[in-house]
Amino acid sequence: MDLAVPTTPIALWRPDAVVLYDWLMSVDLGSVPVTHPAERQALMDLLTRLEETDVAGATQQEIDEAREAVAPERDWEPWGQHSLAALPDPVLGVPPTYREGDRVRYVAEPVFDVLVKPGDTGVVVQVEGHDVVVEWPDTGQHSVPLVSVRPDRTQ
Repeated sequence: MDLAVPTTPIALWRPDAVVLYDWLMSVDLGSVPVTHPAERQALMDLLTRLEETDVAGATQQEIDEAREAVAPERDWEPWGQHSLAALPDPVLGVPPTYREGDRVRYVAEPVFDVLVKPGDTGVVVQVEGHDVVVEWPDTGQHSVPLVSVRPDRTQ
């Protein structure tokens, strides 16, 4: 009988992983609002997995740079003291506000048929609810979730 624990591989944008690790190391997980004890345990498990990566050795400068990459000050709307349950999406923050013409970088798993791959950059055409329509140079216009893109500052 195979006693292996089932796992789900995920790829995180390194700045997201650095910010998450730093936050998980500093936050009192006992004070994080949860609706079930398994949610707190899942955060502890995530911390354990992140400790096994290179992000555990991030310097303060790397942490500061990661924070700026993940949430540039000008791109984020204040959201006050909302609990995670009050956010529109189950993410650890509010997605940046994008406008037509903004450059974005895709940071999630490849979109079906690899139309959009991690690291691809494009230009915002419009925002539709929790999705953003982007003109990708190689594959044209495709809609992706807001949480799958970050502001691109490479050009």
